[in-house]
Amino acid sequence: MCAKLGLTIFRKRINIERRILRMINEKITLSDPLTGLTEKAVSAWEGHVYRCYNAQQVKNLIKLINEISVRSMVNTDCSRDVFSTDVLRRSAPLRTLCSKLEEALKEVIP
Repeated sequence: MCAKLGLTIFRKRINIERRILRMINEKITLSDPLTGLTEKAVSAWEGHVYRCYNAQQVKNLIKLINEISVRSMVNTDCSRDVFSTDVLRRSAPLRTLCSKLEEALKEVIP
């Protein structure tokens, strides 16, 4: 039962990440799209975005993407209640972060 629940939670995380990536890559079209929500993927993509868009708006967008990544990871980590209470308190719910991301994308690309 635990393994099945873990797989369901993992699939939910993947679906959320795909939705976020689609939302970003449909709005910000670059030759190198954002390929993941990992720190490495976001950092690689960040340089491309800074060259094409307003720095302050991109900074806010990158901050939101990183926060969504952390929240998504924490939501699927079964040990989060023991080890990540500080992260949980500081981060908004994923639904709120996604709404903020949509608004931030509108600022970058009106």
